[in-house]
Amino acid sequence: MLHGAEWLGKKYASLASAGGAQKQGLANTLDTLAARLVRRPDAELPDVQDRKAAVLALKGLARDHPQEVGTRALPALLETLQRDTLSERGVEDEIARAVLEALLAIVDAPNAEPSRPASLPPHALTHIDAILARPAPLHALLPLLSPARSFYTRFAALQLLATLTRWRAPSVQEHLLTAPGGCGAVLQCLAEGSGSSSEIVRNEALLLLPRLVDSNADIQKLVAFEGAFEKLIDVVAAEGRIEGGLLVQDALEGLESLLRWNVSNQNYFRETLSVPLLAPLLYFPAPPPATGFSSRAAEQEHARQLEAFAFQSWDDEEVMPDGADGVEPPKALRADDGQKARNAALVLGIARLLVEGQGEGRRANQNALLNAGFTRCLLELALASTAPLGLKAQALSVLTSLLHSSRANQDLLSSLLICPLLAVDAPPAEEGAPPAPLVSYTRLPARPAVLVLIDAAISGAPPAVLRQSSAPAALAFRTAALGAFDAFVADNLDARHSIIAGMVPDAEEQAPSAGVLLLNNLAQFPSAPPSGRFDAYRSLFSALLFSSLVRGSETAKGLAREIRFGAEGKVVGRNAQPDADDDEVSLLHVLVGNLMLSERERGEAIRRERNATAGAGAPPADLGGLPSSTDWTRIAVGYLSLLAQWLWDSPASVADLLSESSNVQTLVQPAAQSGGGVDALVASLCALVLGVAYEFAPHDNAECVTRATMHPLLVSRIGTDQFAARLARLRDDVRIKETSPDTFETVAAALAGEVGEEGIWFDWPFVEWLKNNFVRVQKSITIDPASSSETLAAAPAELLDAQRQAEQLRDTASRQARELEALEARLAELTRVAEEERNALTTQLAALTAEREAAAASNASNATPQADLEAALADAQRAKADAQQDAAAAREAEEQARQAAAAAEAALGAATSRTAEVEARATEAQSLAQAAEARAAEAEARAAAAQAEAAARPAPVAAPAAAAAEPEEDGARSRSELEKELEDLLVLLDDLTQKRVADKAKMRAANLEVSDDEADDDDDDEDDE
Repeated sequence: MLHGAEWLGKKYASLASAGGAQKQGLANTLDTLAARLVRRPDAELPDVQDRKAAVLALKGLARDHPQEVGTRALPALLETLQRDTLSERGVEDEIARAVLEALLAIVDAPNAEPSRPASLPPHALTHIDAILARPAPLHALLPLLSPARSFYTRFAALQLLATLTRWRAPSVQEHLLTAPGGCGAVLQCLAEGSGSSSEIVRNEALLLLPRLVDSNADIQKLVAFEGAFEKLIDVVAAEGRIEGGLLVQDALEGLESLLRWNVSNQNYFRETLSVPLLAPLLYFPAPPPATGFSSRAAEQEHARQLEAFAFQSWDDEEVMPDGADGVEPPKALRADDGQKARNAALVLGIARLLVEGQGEGRRANQNALLNAGFTRCLLELALASTAPLGLKAQALSVLTSLLHSSRANQDLLSSLLICPLLAVDAPPAEEGAPPAPLVSYTRLPARPAVLVLIDAAISGAPPAVLRQSSAPAALAFRTAALGAFDAFVADNLDARHSIIAGMVPDAEEQAPSAGVLLLNNLAQFPSAPPSGRFDAYRSLFSALLFSSLVRGSETAKGLAREIRFGAEGKVVGRNAQPDADDDEVSLLHVLVGNLMLSERERGEAIRRERNATAGAGAPPADLGGLPSSTDWTRIAVGYLSLLAQWLWDSPASVADLLSESSNVQTLVQPAAQSGGGVDALVASLCALVLGVAYEFAPHDNAECVTRATMHPLLVSRIGTDQFAARLARLRDDVRIKETSPDTFETVAAALAGEVGEEGIWFDWPFVEWLKNNFVRVQKSITIDPASSSETLAAAPAELLDAQRQAEQLRDTASRQARELEALEARLAELTRVAEEERNALTTQLAALTAEREAAAASNASNATPQADLEAALADAQRAKADAQQDAAAAREAEEQARQAAAAAEAALGAATSRTAEVEARATEAQSLAQAAEARAAEAEARAAAAQAEAAARPAPVAAPAAAAAEPEEDGARSRSELEKELEDLLVLLDDLTQKRVADKAKMRAANLEVSDDEADDDDDDEDDE
């Protein structure tokens, strides 16, 4: 009978030679092999050699048939892993190695991408889930990492654990937490001595560690307490610190994974005295003791190490491509930066993790890094070394976090003197000589670190360095310097005052100061240099730096207002004697003047670009280095953002700005312009500055424009709706939205090519200030000049409700006033017509009266026929009845007028706010009274007309002598009756006249208007009587 191992070997050979044609045979073979690995109640377990042969056969089959082996033999392999791998030597160790390699072949896919689980074959994920379904297989795997095991067993165990972690990290982490000594088993692989096999195990463990602890604070703590910090730093130091290549990168990434988002580990890192080990990893010397150097030799050695640190080489012979070995390079570095720069970036990233918090842990880490010399290391690396620009930008970004709210680190920056390096183009190498570096460096004299930091933000890197670097890297360096400066002065008023005070040099000062450098670049109008391209960022960063000095500090703003410029454009010194003939202007006025000139230059640039594009000349990008329209827009944005923050909550600064009315016109013109002649961003920022100026403008100041003067100008030239639209457009501008709260994010995005051609326009403090005060500025011009935002904000709800009601009443009063004007116009027209009719009737009445008197005189001498007299009497009676009816109607209208007047007086006394309505009702009452007068006059006219008509009839010619025979007694009786009737009519007319006079007197007593002409007529009538 054949031995079991020999039979399995021959069986495997036959299956391999048969290929895939015998599927049924493969299944039977796998079942047979699996059966030899499983303990059954009815049969004894095969001996260890048979089990070893079965595992080896399954390993061989797994290479070609991973899915089938996993489906039929995976439970048997897992049982073997837990049962037959306990011994560290001999055949069990060989079985353990074979089982691990078989499992690895089942679950691994060489071409799968870790970031894409779909790239892994479905059966592989199924097998991984089966392995991790219970914690026992993983618990049996961890002891195989022991140093007592053979190299191949440990290596296979690490590879299998890495594969499981890559695809199912949460499950692996869950089982790892319950495994006895699980984390310690992994860390044992890091503490290996020299030797190729041991180094391979250590390197594999370094690759596994970041994935194993990722996003699991509990495992991070366990690994850290097992001594991971010391082991990883020892690996970095043993491999040559940052010059150690990819192995150092793996160790630093493992250290970073233990500290990220884990405050407990960050505190433990500080407590284990690991912080002082970071700066030496960058080859920066340890700080001198507090008592000073012990000897001259020690001081010289320290200076030599500083010199070596500054001039160390950053060019590696081997440059790894992006994503080598599945590891992404630091985003802050370019693809062609060397491995040394990448390792240094990881060290800086570890330091950054320690100072990202907000509480006591952050302050403790800031102090620990300061005491370890890491703050000065960052300053020297960023401002006085030959490091790549991307690494310098990251160093300044970490420095920003160190300076934030840390007075000790800020004091170091204020007092530190550094010797920056001057980069120049190296001369070409001679023939046959080895290639020389393209840039050479030389030391400059010592100068304040703050001055060098400001110069880095304003001027950027030297031209020789810029020619060897990318534009995004250069911009990132300047942006990071801006962020570091803002963190330095944010809560340090002493530093602010010192820099601003240094802007006005004393007569005896010779050395340039940080303030003078900043002021010169801010106040001088930018112009193209004789050689090189125009740099718009010089003015923009100068404005942003100055904004950091004055933001939120009225004391700093007051010092800035004291900066004056003489007639020649030079700063007036403190000790200079004032000259009455010289007109001194403040810095605010200079900035507004520069803003006006930049808008003019922008228009010229637009015309130049249009001509170059339309003609046969070069495109706008090749106009000989002249500034473009975008450059001038960026410069104007810098001036306007500075003005907005300077004027905010500073009435004295606003008064200084408004002391010249031309400054208001300079800002109003772009904000009011709706065409394409002005950039939308500039117009919106001008509206913002005007809103801030109006918000804090003085209420009463004879020396400047006041709120009462500005309000109608803003409303008429810009308009409330247009003003709100301008600010809304500013808030939604993509350049505002792309500004990040973290300077380093902007740096990384610029270096990674994620920032477009727009570049940098704002810093985060301005964007944050805009968001916090946007609503208040937007509503500023809707507030009455006599009031203010603070008053409205502090007003109770009852007052606001009363104000809304008052506004509603004012609207009602305005509407009623317009209606009153229309009624008054109609009343004047009706009065004119009535007056004309009255005059005509008066004339007719006078004529009729004259005719009546003539008729009466004629009747005295002539006899009137009885029939004519009777007819005249009837007419007079009808006229009398009509007059009585008209008089009654007039009295009724008069009574209505009195009632309306009384109601009007009551309404006038009840509510003063309704004056307009009362006046309207009084006017209506007056109209009714006048109408009554007109009707009374008409009635009187009718009566008079009737009387006149009766009197105007011509007396008949005397009858012939025959008619005279009629009895004289009848004629006399008829005449007397007629005369009596006429007298009665006259009495009635006189009563009506007296009644009208009395009614008018009552109307005058009620303060109602009575026509003077009618009053005069009444007086004349009384006189006549």
